[in-house]
Amino acid sequence: MSRRFTPYMVAVLTGVASGVYIFKPLFEEVAANRKPVPPMNTSIASPGVPGKSPASSPSPHSSAK
Repeated sequence: MSRRFTPYMVAVLTGVASGVYIFKPLFEEVAANRKPVPPMNTSIASPGVPGKSPASSPSPHSSAK
């Protein structure tokens, strides 16, 4: 029974090895060129657009009078 699966196992191992050999340099290059992601601002005092205070935008209900 192992004679039956040996060609498939060789094909799988060859495919995995060639995939690693081919794509490893590409993944390393992308990882080296990737910029670090800045931490997200989790402040509760400034929801909405960053850098804009919440008081500067008018309330949607102020013009309904």
